[in-house]
Amino acid sequence: MDGAALKAGWKWMMSELGDYRPVAARTAPAAELLVEWVGVTAGQRVLEVASGPGSAARAAARRHAQVTATDLTPEMLDLGRELAAPEGLDIRWLVGDVEELPLPDNDFDLVVSTFGVECAPQPELVVSELHRVLRPGGTLALAQWRRAGFMGALAKIFHRWQPLSAGLADPLVWGDDQAVRARLAAGFHDIQTREEVLEWHFGSTTELRTFWASHFPPTMAAFAELGADSRAGLHADLADLAAAHRDGDGYRLPLGYLVIRGTAS
Repeated sequence: MDGAALKAGWKWMMSELGDYRPVAARTAPAAELLVEWVGVTAGQRVLEVASGPGSAARAAARRHAQVTATDLTPEMLDLGRELAAPEGLDIRWLVGDVEELPLPDNDFDLVVSTFGVECAPQPELVVSELHRVLRPGGTLALAQWRRAGFMGALAKIFHRWQPLSAGLADPLVWGDDQAVRARLAAGFHDIQTREEVLEWHFGSTTELRTFWASHFPPTMAAFAELGADSRAGLHADLADLAAAHRDGDGYRLPLGYLVIRGTAS
């Protein structure tokens, strides 16, 4: 699989599979934390890249920033508009590839992304574009899944049944402290990181299985693409992983992530 095929696959997952709202609701606290950490203020020009439905964009707009959100998938932007409408939030929504943003140089004070840039196949292009659209001295802020904890274990299961294609970057490198510092060093300085955890609670096995089958795009795509025997194996692996995080009749899944901020050189 090459980069173009990977992007096409992500567009298919995010536009055609299930209802993404429960995932957006479960990741929104990380976006709120990230925006709070960098101290978004009124009038700042803020861009959320690989925005999905724009959780960070909405958090910034609540603080009266001038906000733009870009994503590869029009359907995700439509969902973002829907979620922003009840609050009357003023956000510009643009279809855009984080590896080739349809935006001018030095146009933003802050660029932010929450669990988004790891989906791009060429990290070096991502870093170049994030730097290009920021003004000198502007801030980059990211929230990225860490390999330690539940998401890393989940990734191992995915790769067991659908191995990562040769030549494509490992998405979880973005959540590795030393690796992401090295990745950003060419265009950014004063890089700071902090480890955080999202806890996802599920009240029953049925609720968790429904989430995997109907709301979480990576598992939904795997179920759609695998044969019957492999699907059964994937279900069994997911059940074994969740069993280690039992909480009464339900589950408490600890998803570790890294928040990263840096200043554009």
